[in-house]
Amino acid sequence: MALGAVALLLISFIANSSGTRNQVYEIVPQGTYGGGKTFIKSIRPIRQMRTSLDLSLSFTPIGNGYQNLFQTAEGNDGVRAEYYRGDLAVIIGNGDDPGTSSYMIARGLIPGQEHALSLHISSTGRVTWTVDGAFGSAVAPSAMPTFSIIEFGNGFDGHREFKGQLGEIYLAYAVQTPQRPLPWMLFRLIAAAFAIAATAVFFSKRTRPATLPNPPTRGGGKESQTHRQFCVGRTRKRQGLVAPPKMRRERFRCNQSSPNATVLRRPNW
Repeated sequence: MALGAVALLLISFIANSSGTRNQVYEIVPQGTYGGGKTFIKSIRPIRQMRTSLDLSLSFTPIGNGYQNLFQTAEGNDGVRAEYYRGDLAVIIGNGDDPGTSSYMIARGLIPGQEHALSLHISSTGRVTWTVDGAFGSAVAPSAMPTFSIIEFGNGFDGHREFKGQLGEIYLAYAVQTPQRPLPWMLFRLIAAAFAIAATAVFFSKRTRPATLPNPPTRGGGKESQTHRQFCVGRTRKRQGLVAPPKMRRERFRCNQSSPNATVLRRPNW
């Protein structure tokens, strides 16, 4: 049973170490931002990896000029939403060719009125959004945006402050672990097989039954090479015995024979 548990654990470890896995991180700023109040969170930089993004928030735009609702990295490397004179765009960066994916997701937004935005970017580059209930989608297959500085209420170079108000913010991003290469998987399989074989040998040695000899008879008998496996007690040597070591007699108390049974033993001298 123990061997089966070890094998199952190793197989599970190998299965979990292969394929792709998503590590999800959530950021939920409390309160409202904008109008000079920003939320900034620096994270461990994520570059050149397939990363998905889920975002939802409410915003009330005012004023003119370029204003960023949020960003995941400075400049054009990350994902950001930009408002300009009633239009709302999403820019998705790429480390090799930043800012190549730009989508106008809403036009004619009324300043001073609250609007709702939800945005999803899959790890395969599919982009979907909803602005005030209006749905849209696009494909950006080359997009690999950077995640390093999560900021709400400002963006790009720090000079595109959102002058309105942001609220009900929720952001989650998932980092997709790439598949393990074939040589690495073969190494893990060989290591697992070796570990299972070593465990089997270990348990087989521990559980191997010992063969006990028949107990000796009173008055002497054949010498038992393994009598120490079933005899207990203190050795008592015969008084005045002067004989070669090979012929000495030692008396034992044994569980399987009478208390005075005499056993011939050749000492390991």
